[in-house]
Amino acid sequence: MTTRIRLLGTVAISNERMTIIPAHHIRRGVLAALSFNADKLVTFDALKDWCWADPPTSAMPNLRSAVAGLRADLETVSPGMAAGLTTQRGARGGGGGGYRLGIDPGRVDVIEFERLCRQAHRRLRADDWQAASRYCLQAEALWAGGFGADLPPTAMVAMHETALVVQHESMLETLFASVLLEGAEITARLPDLTIAVTAAPHRERLRLLHAAAQFLVGDLEGALASINRCTSYFDELGVGVPASIASLHHAALNRDANRVRSVVHAAASRC
Repeated sequence: MTTRIRLLGTVAISNERMTIIPAHHIRRGVLAALSFNADKLVTFDALKDWCWADPPTSAMPNLRSAVAGLRADLETVSPGMAAGLTTQRGARGGGGGGYRLGIDPGRVDVIEFERLCRQAHRRLRADDWQAASRYCLQAEALWAGGFGADLPPTAMVAMHETALVVQHESMLETLFASVLLEGAEITARLPDLTIAVTAAPHRERLRLLHAAAQFLVGDLEGALASINRCTSYFDELGVGVPASIASLHHAALNRDANRVRSVVHAAASRC
């Protein structure tokens, strides 16, 4: 049975037989740090940054306790796996040492999510829209509510959470651009695109793709309304309307479907 580490959504260690959720947020923080750096040494100082905004004087004993608990969790799910969580001592047992979790990076959902996103972007730029969509849907299946909710509220966790949210938004742009360029399932995907735009109104490409999708399903009025909302949004920010939005507006007013697809294709090359 293949054991996997889940950090997206509920933090857990699981296989086909069972799932264990580490019992304490510090233990989950250690698991996240080690899994993000699968099969690499994570120093004691880095682990403190993952687990505490202001490490207490008891940080090292707490880390040792968390690692002991994590080893027990790993062993319960996959006998023998605890041996892969190893310790490297520093010269004086301090900041020079750390821990390493020997695990295939492909068994960590965050790492697999990032790999799938990269593959999707490459396939989109190669105009292989079907493959790009497939990779995106696999990545979306892993997302499971995002990252960080079950982890310690630290700057390190927040940094990774922000980066993953941005990557997720970019992946959605890749997915919707692929759908529009492939010309399949546009109507079915439009509600999801509307939700994505509402959640990330700052994403120019999502707004452009939303308006283009409305145009391509025959809703010219909706497309123009979306473009106007986008224009107002950027006006309120005090910045100029992006050239891509202006090009889409012109194409929509002229009812030029080929030009709309060309604008989407140009936007997709920047996803």
